[in-house]
Amino acid sequence: MLACFDRYGVALDNFAVENISLPEELQKAIDTRISMGMVGDMAKYTQYQVATSIPLAAQNEGGLAGTGASLAAGVAMGQAMTEGLKAAQVGSVSSAPAQSEGPEVRLEKLKAMLDKGLITQADYDTAKADILKKLVG
Repeated sequence: MLACFDRYGVALDNFAVENISLPEELQKAIDTRISMGMVGDMAKYTQYQVATSIPLAAQNEGGLAGTGASLAAGVAMGQAMTEGLKAAQVGSVSSAPAQSEGPEVRLEKLKAMLDKGLITQADYDTAKADILKKLVG
């Protein structure tokens, strides 16, 4: 390629490609794949999407979406309460299933509940201290 410029007395010192355009369908597929990789855990992303859409749907007072949003919020509240009760049982002495698990598993579950906002930092600290006290004696 450089030889063809020599015959005209022109030298090509630098050659740079600034843009390569892809067909629109291929570019959309690549963008979708990159977006999915950035999302990571699809289940958590879906939970986030549902949680953020409930208040928007509830603003539509006369529609079925508002009723569904209220129902979904009630179900979510019930699930959170159930998880909270389970959390209280994990730190309790009378909880047989929690006692059969090793302390590492119980601590991991407590931390997960704290991270999800199902228990407070004080609840976590109390239950953690109880587990460690039983472990050390």
